[in-house]
Amino acid sequence: MAATIMTHLIKSVDIKENQILRYAGITGEEIPENVTELIKKCIPDYERNAEYKACFLEVPVHIENETVSFDCFEIVSHNLSTLLRGCDKAILVAATLGVKTDMLIKRAEVTSKAEALILNSIAIAGIEQYMAVLNGYFKNLYNGYELRPRYSPGYGDVALEYQKVLLDTLDTKRKIGVALSDSLLMTPQKSVSAIIGLGKEGCIHLDRDCELCNKKDCEYRL
Repeated sequence: MAATIMTHLIKSVDIKENQILRYAGITGEEIPENVTELIKKCIPDYERNAEYKACFLEVPVHIENETVSFDCFEIVSHNLSTLLRGCDKAILVAATLGVKTDMLIKRAEVTSKAEALILNSIAIAGIEQYMAVLNGYFKNLYNGYELRPRYSPGYGDVALEYQKVLLDTLDTKRKIGVALSDSLLMTPQKSVSAIIGLGKEGCIHLDRDCELCNKKDCEYRL
């Protein structure tokens, strides 16, 4: 029997000011008062528009050399095969903040570049925090399994082209309203897709996704 694509919905997540500042590229011990006030102004607008939605599917994992098979599709990748070695299954997941968040940021780009920057940073923090919430949800759902850090098309040696088969497998357009452009970018823009390995033995553990990524010059790298 085919596995069922599940959905996950929540109303809000807890976003910290330091997360927003990091994504806005604002550093230093003392934050300008006008920035703090702008964050306070933007958060209610963001919260009224953000719609946290996700869908996910449990799939078996088979690895032969550097080919990772999920039955529904396969990926050839040294990085992913290394990460998932020891896992007997994985979670395919996609999450989004919804189209209203994109529209909110676009409107702000016309009226206030500073407000658009802060709203965009809040949204990045929001989708990342939602992924953290989902990670906790999966830990409870798959009690007894260890979760590997998430890995997405475009990471390391996993080509961005795999985005299409991943989203098609999850039926994201119908389930949560996430589609893919001709240039392989997700819409709504504040959306994430990922593969999360599950295993009981032989699982490596990394504290954060950044340790898996080859992009050493990323401004958001921890």
